[in-house]
Amino acid sequence: MKKLYIFFQNNQFLGNVIITLVSILVYSLVLINRSPNALRPMSMVVRTGYAIFVPSLYLIFVLVFRIQTQLGKFLSLTTTLVVFALALAGAWTLGVTEAGILSGVIPMFDSTTYYMDALRLLNGENFSVISSRRPMFIAFFSVLLFISKHDLLIALSLLNLLVAISCYFLTREIQKTHGTGAAVFVLLILFMFYRYHSGAVRTESLGVALSALGIALFWRSIAQAKSGLALAGIFTLSIAMIARAGAFFSLPLAILWGSWLFRPSGKKFSWKFIFAGMGMFIIAFVINQLITSAFGTSEAIPFGNFSYSFYGLAAGGKSWADVLSIYPNATTTEIYKLAFELILEHPILIVQGILQNWKMFFSNTGYGLYSFMAGENSFITTISYIILCLLSLFGLGIWLRKLSDPYLGFIGFLTIGLFLSIPFLPPTDTSRIRAYAASVVLLGLLPAMSIHFISKKLNISLLWKPYKSNSTGTSLQWFSIVFLGAVLLGPFLLNGVEAPPILISTECPVETTSLIVRYDTGTMVHLVPQKTITLDWAPTYKVGNFRRNLHDFPNLPFIEWASHIKPGQSLFQALDYRTQASVLIIVSTDSLPKPPALLEICGSWETDPQISRFNVFNAVSATQYLE
Repeated sequence: MKKLYIFFQNNQFLGNVIITLVSILVYSLVLINRSPNALRPMSMVVRTGYAIFVPSLYLIFVLVFRIQTQLGKFLSLTTTLVVFALALAGAWTLGVTEAGILSGVIPMFDSTTYYMDALRLLNGENFSVISSRRPMFIAFFSVLLFISKHDLLIALSLLNLLVAISCYFLTREIQKTHGTGAAVFVLLILFMFYRYHSGAVRTESLGVALSALGIALFWRSIAQAKSGLALAGIFTLSIAMIARAGAFFSLPLAILWGSWLFRPSGKKFSWKFIFAGMGMFIIAFVINQLITSAFGTSEAIPFGNFSYSFYGLAAGGKSWADVLSIYPNATTTEIYKLAFELILEHPILIVQGILQNWKMFFSNTGYGLYSFMAGENSFITTISYIILCLLSLFGLGIWLRKLSDPYLGFIGFLTIGLFLSIPFLPPTDTSRIRAYAASVVLLGLLPAMSIHFISKKLNISLLWKPYKSNSTGTSLQWFSIVFLGAVLLGPFLLNGVEAPPILISTECPVETTSLIVRYDTGTMVHLVPQKTITLDWAPTYKVGNFRRNLHDFPNLPFIEWASHIKPGQSLFQALDYRTQASVLIIVSTDSLPKPPALLEICGSWETDPQISRFNVFNAVSATQYLE
């Protein structure tokens, strides 16, 4: 054992590679293990627990991150990956049903569109209007689908892994300067926010991952006094904000702080840094436009859905859907025009809207800044909200006392940008501040600085002492380069790589409709009788549990309809090659072959107007399609 320890200490690069590979192996084992005695109940707690779970997780993080050896690196990375894996496994165990997921697997609403458009990219087809408005995540998800051979569960596992590693890198950077207590608190906040999105095909995943990397790069630039790392951080943050549109005002303020931080001797600002930072910002937007032009439709305007929120703001803080109820056929350009007209006619309304959005953001509700830090006990939720807000305010106070501190100034300037962005990102448009995915790290950094200050005053060395590392390492930079390369270049390399099948005449009866779809592993849900002796785990769920979980779906007609789906039937989302349209197929499980397979599905479309919006197709047969 001693020889092994010496070997790892003398060969840190090789040791880091082995540590990473073994950690990823453990991560994978967690996701394929269905043990009813250990990992299964743990995954449920990690997915939904709060009162006891949160302080316990914080303590575990502190203990493993504090070990300053190669063993510590292994334990901290493995623990981080395992926690993120358990949250994803929890979704598959519980069969989570909510706005973007049906029974832990099937993408719904916008997630359906993102998933289908990622498949379309591989076929060389254009995105829909919805995906074209913010195409970066969808384009990247096509890379994950290609790697996973269209296995949706594996693609989501890879996405979850990238988020976990990104958060780990940020935690390590903060730990080097502000100690373990502050660092793992940021990790805890990031995890608690992200666990609700783990397993969903959503842009939030890329927003969280790239914002964590962007902050980590900027943090390291301060520690090493390297402006190039700061510019790389600004570029990565820009990509994060574009992938999941968020608090854009934080970007120019980050550039402004960097210009002061890296100013020449005797100067107040560095104009060179300002222009370089603006260049990073512009390059990120140019790349997004190139992705939109390459894969999107010409009908879409980038970030066009912001027009709905802007009209709601101009109308006094109304919902994003308000304009659609009044002007259902209005285009994006027309909505902007209507909003500006409303501002000129009734300027007081936009003031009311700004105040309303600030009020809701700082409220202790499902739309508030710490709404993701909540459990079933409302009293405990309220207490934790108060504590987090007090720690955040104290963190701001520390910055105001130490205005020249490079780390506090960076956090402070980004926070100002977040505050200025709130009116244009209505918290009530999404629950648990989804729109702030690329900025949620700030909600961890502010109280983390308070934890560092308090623990240092109380001399709790376990929490405040910086992590001593013998190696500066370049893992963060290389991981960021590879990740960004996959996001920005991968889609161009894979566009049209999978030729759609050659379509021939249908074998379906004349009274039915024919679909040609791919049936892939990890894309379906099989329903079995409630008395079946089996554990719920994707893709197999007991019908009673499936129906119970439906009550969390935000559409009553769909809940009523889906409650009548019988055991012995399967559901899966697919892309119909005949029409390039998405379809939610309901089919007898016994008629399905072993995936992967190319199928011809015969059946009929659901005619109920309240259900047909989900493109439901009732299959009567499924046979393998031979080109």
